[in-house]
Amino acid sequence: MNEVDTIPLENVRINGGTQSRVELNQAVIAEYAETIRLGTDLPPVVMFFDGANFWLADGFHRYHAHRQAGAMEIAANIHTGTQRDAVLYSVGANAAHGLRRTNDDKRRAIMTILADKEWATWSDNAIAKVCHVSNHLVGDVRASLTLNSPSEATDARTYTTKHGTVATMNTAKIGKVESDSIPASASTEPVAEPELESVEAEDHAAPDLVSELEAADKEIRRLSSLIEQLTGDSDHAKIAAEWSMKFDQLSGRNAQLVRTLNEAQKQARYANDMLAKIRKAMGVLANADIIPALMARRMA
Repeated sequence: MNEVDTIPLENVRINGGTQSRVELNQAVIAEYAETIRLGTDLPPVVMFFDGANFWLADGFHRYHAHRQAGAMEIAANIHTGTQRDAVLYSVGANAAHGLRRTNDDKRRAIMTILADKEWATWSDNAIAKVCHVSNHLVGDVRASLTLNSPSEATDARTYTTKHGTVATMNTAKIGKVESDSIPASASTEPVAEPELESVEAEDHAAPDLVSELEAADKEIRRLSSLIEQLTGDSDHAKIAAEWSMKFDQLSGRNAQLVRTLNEAQKQARYANDMLAKIRKAMGVLANADIIPALMARRMA
């Protein structure tokens, strides 16, 4: 079933995780509601029907506007599918119409996919296509989730081969060094975290490695951008698909390490700057004196 029909609002399910925006815009809902009261029809929303439930996948502003306007029914383009199908559709909704998605909306859509055990194994390009975002944004979000929850990161990545079949790539060892390659003289003792005052020194760790990785990542992004342009030309689509897969693999090995190093340095600089401002505001020279100075002010 894939047709436009009128569905009672009370039969529409909106609690199945199919709302992919960070938040709804109440001003837009009020504007739509006024339009409905004036007798103007809004475009149909999109629902998925699983035989028992109508899952709203696109059109939450219009749905709430109908309720606000006192309407009893809503026009809907109905697809046959499950709640899961509705969720997958919702992450790419409003990419080309309706209220424009914010960057947070796009990130939420990507995180919805990465939170799913099966979908999280998809390549960055595959997720980018279903969410209608850039594959670089997907890589950034995936890397941030990996940094925050490394134990939950998936090791399996799927991609489409040049023959059109789906294959799985194990990425567990990407970016890791085999134990045999560690020099015998290298210490295996855990490294203590630096004191806050010495954070700035960490900012210059491995400068050559950082610059090399950044240069390589920049080149990968440039070539990837060219590939995305080629995919629009049918004569080059097959070649572009092959190279897209190859660059996706290279980007997985290279860009993630760049982001890890850059993020660590960014956090170090931020922490150091904040501490410097606090020390200046409190009139102290060392971080250890901040708390005593603060307590003294409170007691005064």
